[in-house]
Amino acid sequence: FPPSLAPSGRSFRALQSEGDNPSFLLPCPDLSSPRYTPALTAVLNRAISGKWPNELEAVWRVKTAFYLELSQQLRKIFISSLPTRFFLDVLYHGFVFRFQVSHFKEIQYLQNYPGPVDVSTQLSIHGSELLFDTKVLPTYTATIHGLTQQFSSLSAAIRLSKRWVHSQMLSGLVPDVTIEMLVVFVYLHSELFSSPGHHVTGFLRFLSLLSSHSWETLPIILNPSNQILEDEVKEIEVLFSKLRLTLPPLFLVSPWDRESKITSATPSLPVLNRLTLLARQAHRYLSSLFLPQIDTTPPLDIKTVFRPPLMDFDVIVRIKLKFVPRAIYAVDPLVAPPLVEIEQRGRKTMPVVAFDPVERLVKELRTRFERIALFFVDEWGGRDIGVVWQPSYQLTDRFRVNQCGGKKLEPDSQLMEANVVAILNDFRILGGD
Repeated sequence: FPPSLAPSGRSFRALQSEGDNPSFLLPCPDLSSPRYTPALTAVLNRAISGKWPNELEAVWRVKTAFYLELSQQLRKIFISSLPTRFFLDVLYHGFVFRFQVSHFKEIQYLQNYPGPVDVSTQLSIHGSELLFDTKVLPTYTATIHGLTQQFSSLSAAIRLSKRWVHSQMLSGLVPDVTIEMLVVFVYLHSELFSSPGHHVTGFLRFLSLLSSHSWETLPIILNPSNQILEDEVKEIEVLFSKLRLTLPPLFLVSPWDRESKITSATPSLPVLNRLTLLARQAHRYLSSLFLPQIDTTPPLDIKTVFRPPLMDFDVIVRIKLKFVPRAIYAVDPLVAPPLVEIEQRGRKTMPVVAFDPVERLVKELRTRFERIALFFVDEWGGRDIGVVWQPSYQLTDRFRVNQCGGKKLEPDSQLMEANVVAILNDFRILGGD
């Protein structure tokens, strides 16, 4: 969805700080969640200079000082901003921009931190993510922008494909960048057909790619403008064949990511298998939709392919509508609680930014119960959280101290079984009942 203007409503309370500092809004737990306001990320690349400190913590402090100074300068020209330790939010013409300073020293320090193994590992992962967000992603975005100028229907096809994946309750399990690259692959590598001229055609070919591609034996090599040479393509294919068991289930190579790091964690093999199955059913349904219909055939609804099959889940957790800030984006939107306008405090009032209770709850559930269950959700207006128990959790096993989480002893036995009632009660507690 395109970014929306920052709303105002009764579902948050305003906090006015003293002096010339800007006021900002916070969500009120007693009322509805404010409508979702996204943060549009922008990267500020600093020039190479020897004046930057040589310690990681010192680099962070310099960046924070920069955010504070920039916020003060923006306040002088009546632009509202909110500095934090790691970024600066700026409210401009109703949109919120999140500025992040990028400097090569910080990435080097994160990837080569001389500390305990667990700390250095976490910082190294953070460094890789920072490298992708500040170096790789801007280059990729510029390339995608150029391709949207070449193919007029590409942008709409990407949005339609991303909406379909999210509607299947796969939010957070399939990266948005992966979806975009697969759609671009359909446009650039249509050997048997010309490039799609309509966004629906692009969406159908995206579904066809997901449902028919042999992920286990063939890599996806996205090669715009032939940036990857033919000899390099052959090397990648040979490497893929030799190391297939150690590579991600969805192996996607591009000029920006030749090792498919973006898919190293997600999607997992079960998620990829489910995505393939859902794409096959959706493609079959849409193909029948565009065929000539017999008069006695009931009319088909195109929204059907965007409604997930809930019967596939073991448990359904339903969220109250007032805690779904993106309810207006649902496939079948319900009437949201009315929002009463409050008095605006000029241009200095910062809205609630990137606040989604559903997204935070699912993240918490995936962190705490990753060995027990898989969690599926549509972050764009979905009220249901689908739960699928891990096969290992459902097995009855002998008592072991290190494997008794979420299980209970059977009566008059030394065997452990799944304690589903207790786990569901934990879900209820995390969700605030």
